Amino acid sequence: MADRILIINGHPDPDPAHFCAALAEAYAEAATGAGKAVRRIDVAGLEFPILRTKAEFETGTPPPPIAAAQADIEWADHLVLIYP
Repeated sequence: MADRILIINGHPDPDPAHFCAALAEAYAEAATGAGKAVRRIDVAGLEFPILRTKAEFETGTPPPPIAAAQADIEWADHLVLIYP
């Protein structure tokens, strides 16, 4: 089984009362309990500027939160995507 797990909670509302948040938390607890390294991304909590032009998309560098998410995805052996 994968030793490095990234859990991405894609719910747009950061309220921890949502089922997606509970599912992400339960998965993280179980994986950690099984000795796995776990990282999480809560999409609703990411703050980054929107792309306004095609040139920004083609030549711009990713803002720090996006670059960190990309690094976490590269780090992971296993991705868990949770969304409504």
